[in-house]
Amino acid sequence: MTRFVSLFLLLIFAFSAPALAQTSCAYHPSHSFAGLKRGINLSRWWQADRQYVLDEDETVGLRAAGFNFIRLPLSPSWLEIEDADEQKERLEALRCDLVMLLNSGLSVVLDLHAPESFKRQDPEELLPRLQAVWQKLQLALAGLPPQQVFLELYNEPRLTATTWWVLQGKLIKALRPVYPRHTFIASAGPDNGAWALSQMKPYGDKNVIYDIHFYTPMFLTHHGAEWRPDYDRREKFDQIVYPASKKFATPDDSDKMQNYVAGDWNHQRLAASLKKLRAWKKRYGARVACLEFGVYALYVDPQSRDHWLHDVRMILEEAGIPWALWEYRGGFGLADADGGLDEGMVKALDLRNNHTP
Repeated sequence: MTRFVSLFLLLIFAFSAPALAQTSCAYHPSHSFAGLKRGINLSRWWQADRQYVLDEDETVGLRAAGFNFIRLPLSPSWLEIEDADEQKERLEALRCDLVMLLNSGLSVVLDLHAPESFKRQDPEELLPRLQAVWQKLQLALAGLPPQQVFLELYNEPRLTATTWWVLQGKLIKALRPVYPRHTFIASAGPDNGAWALSQMKPYGDKNVIYDIHFYTPMFLTHHGAEWRPDYDRREKFDQIVYPASKKFATPDDSDKMQNYVAGDWNHQRLAASLKKLRAWKKRYGARVACLEFGVYALYVDPQSRDHWLHDVRMILEEAGIPWALWEYRGGFGLADADGGLDEGMVKALDLRNNHTP
């Protein structure tokens, strides 16, 4: 019965897709693309509340700044709208935004970025729900170049790494007939950690890129972040520095601050934390990308933030790992409210500050 339903859905989408493709948004293949290199996350656009909506000038500016791809977090809620007309309207709007990015010379990683309410479900229920969401996305992707639109299957699932690896393998097999030419992006568990990925054996499907997120050490990169489960306002400091330095520590500091300073976090320590992943990548000949890294800037010294970003970028590029900064706007953001780019971050990421607000 399940196979019959899946086949029925595939037939519906196959016949519906061309109709959606005939919108006023026309894809113009006028740019050359060279795979994923340097990217940036456009959060809070299709991720949730459309707080930050970009226009063509901004997307062209991001290309001019030195990015060659966008990671576009997409909430599954946009794909589970019950009203058919509203659903079609949203899919057409998503398609138009994808076309705008592609026409600006940017490849796109379409990242299924679910809220916590979506993630809190039984694994047996999750697989068919994810499959249905990705099948529906065919309507927005029809006619767009598969080599420039990468499909990130599910961001940071709330499952153990082992459970998710098995479920994700089933999802890849189910979706490959639906997307025969697209590159899937897979991850290894709830935090997309490099260590967890290095414990796994790559899937048999060769058209897969494996994603990690890098926020090491969290005490620095997420300092003062109120949404963290371990948040404690008594542990916030006005100036957290990197590289970690004992001269900023006092006997009265919290245990977490003492541990951070004692950890001697610097370029060498960060590079060592990715040593196993680099060996895994070489052993299997696997493609790896780091599609999130960044620093929550409110309580971190800007110069320290820039030093950390510079070191992580260099480590990733030396390992041949494409990267995407988290994020364009927001607490980790590269841009201010007017679209101007932060000079220190631009230099740290080896970008060009000729962005057009």
